[in-house]
Amino acid sequence: MALADDIDLLVSRRPGLTELALAKFLFGRVGYQQRVNSTCRHLFRQGHVERHGTGGPGHPFTYYPGRITVNPNPPGFRIWQVVGRQRK
Repeated sequence: MALADDIDLLVSRRPGLTELALAKFLFGRVGYQQRVNSTCRHLFRQGHVERHGTGGPGHPFTYYPGRITVNPNPPGFRIWQVVGRQRK
């Protein structure tokens, strides 16, 4: 799911991008827009991104962070929890 993670992160950093713009950011000029399209739709169904627009040529979908966002703690990053003393 590396592509989905990349799209989720990019949308959280640059909200409002279209599928074509996301494809160009991730893959360069060639784009691979079809891979991005299907992955964006999957992320939308899961609630990771929100989608605005009608999806037509004049109003393409634009993507924004959804209810579920990228994990803010990278792998290997630990949050230490201070546990209080138990009373006897």
